[in-house]
Amino acid sequence: MRAKLFAAGAAFIAMMLIGAVGAGTASAKGKIPFYPIEKQALKVPDGVQPWLPTWSPDGKHIIFQNQLDGSTWTTSKNGKGTTCITCGFSDRPDIIGGFTYAFPDNRRLFISHELGGLSGIDSGPGADAFILECTPSVYACRSHRYLPVDMSDDKAGVTLIVQRRTWHLAPDGVHLGWMDLRLDGTVMIVGRLTRLDDRYKVVDQRAVNPPGPASLTDTDAAGWAINNQLYELKSFADGGASIIAVGGPQNNVDALKINLASGKVTRLTRNLDWDEDGAISPDGKVYTLYSWRTRHRLDAFAWIPQLESFAEMPAFAALAPHYVSTWVGFQCDLSPWLLDSSGDHGGTLLGQPLNVYPEKNLTPGNNLSGNQFWSPDSTSVLLQERLRTRPPADSSEHVGQKGLVPNRVMIARIDRKAGKKIPIVSSDVGSWAPTPNAYVPTTGANVSVTVNGKGGGTADIAYSGNLSGGSWSVEYNHYSQDGKTFLDGPYAVTGKNSGSYWTIDADVKVTGQHTGSLKADLIVNNGAQPLPAQSGSYAAVYDGKRSPALPKLGACYDKLPQKSRLAARTKIRRRGRISVVTVTVTADVYGDRRPVQSAMVKLGGRRVRTNSRGKARLKLRGRGSRKLVVTAGDTFVKVRKKVRLKGR
Repeated sequence: MRAKLFAAGAAFIAMMLIGAVGAGTASAKGKIPFYPIEKQALKVPDGVQPWLPTWSPDGKHIIFQNQLDGSTWTTSKNGKGTTCITCGFSDRPDIIGGFTYAFPDNRRLFISHELGGLSGIDSGPGADAFILECTPSVYACRSHRYLPVDMSDDKAGVTLIVQRRTWHLAPDGVHLGWMDLRLDGTVMIVGRLTRLDDRYKVVDQRAVNPPGPASLTDTDAAGWAINNQLYELKSFADGGASIIAVGGPQNNVDALKINLASGKVTRLTRNLDWDEDGAISPDGKVYTLYSWRTRHRLDAFAWIPQLESFAEMPAFAALAPHYVSTWVGFQCDLSPWLLDSSGDHGGTLLGQPLNVYPEKNLTPGNNLSGNQFWSPDSTSVLLQERLRTRPPADSSEHVGQKGLVPNRVMIARIDRKAGKKIPIVSSDVGSWAPTPNAYVPTTGANVSVTVNGKGGGTADIAYSGNLSGGSWSVEYNHYSQDGKTFLDGPYAVTGKNSGSYWTIDADVKVTGQHTGSLKADLIVNNGAQPLPAQSGSYAAVYDGKRSPALPKLGACYDKLPQKSRLAARTKIRRRGRISVVTVTVTADVYGDRRPVQSAMVKLGGRRVRTNSRGKARLKLRGRGSRKLVVTAGDTFVKVRKKVRLKGR
């Protein structure tokens, strides 16, 4: 089995590196402008709190789960005709807080937990996922049947699987993707749904993680850094030809796009903070990313760009539960940002927040549903809201952890031209990807190897145990990727007590063209009471700049994205009795400066919207002062100023 993995790794390492490096440069498309974003709230019946809303493939319906009881509801795109699909079903699976996707035939719904059960049941009422078949349609479900989804092929020959999580239905309605949490790492899987008499079964399963080293004795550092990352499948993209995943290159939690046919990897983000869930719009033009950007919470881990991801998987296995496994942690969750589909241009762009938080009762919530949170015309995103109110003690486990949500469906409507949907293609996976049992993450490899830096020096890697208890260490010995900047010193992660107690220790020096240091003696005790607990420090310095400290667990309401101010610059030309006024509208979103398209410019009784360069031209008669008012949706502060017309 290892031979299959390593053979695939040898063939694709070069391709992976080309994709990662190439994505760090600015897109040839250039920056997209900022857009007005108007939030629209769709009221739902009392006692209904929408969870992970998704669009139907035709864009006529919105489907969601009531997080209070797990029932499935639907409403129109304008909030009319809200009905419960499953409220009267006595055989409804016990799923609260999960995914709901409509198939293209409008006669089936995919329904799953967010996190699968630890028992690994693949049939019967305890299964991880089900497909609800309705006649004549899911919107008029007069007769129905629940069939479990059997994913058991991912367990064949695998003894370390702990849990499945975060399922995504491909646009073709045939393929299904998810992530297996295993004690030897995380494995992203894509397979094909086939219907049997008593269940659906996912066949032709493939592990779609980027391939790692060619062998356990491979001395090329690249494969080891690629393999030992925390990967999770977040969405399908490009009409189903690709997936978006989260990974951890250079110890930086970032978004990657992986082509399913070839395995080519394109890095979408490089911001130093945590970038995770998200999806590219159906027209392939823009990208919604859920991120901690602007909050500088985990910048320290990516502060030194030369640090390799040789021990990234266990490090973030410690940190992720610390920050987002409790209601307290979710008070500072990821929030949605709008970017070009090529990403953040090597970390140089922040993007535009799709949701701001002037309301004191709201905290961020990420919609995990991937491409289905986009409307098919690429103009609207379904948001997941959460309340700051602490849930009652008798709440379900899901509500107790994630928190309560408002009694409404919230839509972010983006004032951009409706896009033409990229044609849907099959999400078949190419031969580069092995079966799940043939993919062996190096996190559990129990191996020691010395790898060579591309620019000189070595790194001594030693892995033992697995995520329930083990150690992962690297000793840098004048290690370099470019022959100009060098690393020396140890970096080690250890875990014990069934993966609940972790230490991260480091004393790494950076010399050469760039200088700096990393010193860490961090303890993360996710088994403590109250949960969780952290002590010690993780401090990085690079070229004289010190990284922000790791945050304490808890709310960060004062750091959530707020409205940004518009700027309106005027240029006036006189043509006889007519003043030609050109207004240029821009915005500065936390240092990301761009023109604002479709901003409404009001001047002297005239109204004109700005073009893609943020410009609007108005012709006015007379002299004297006129009031200029510029607005651009809910995420920008309007601007008011006086404009004086001169001339005869």
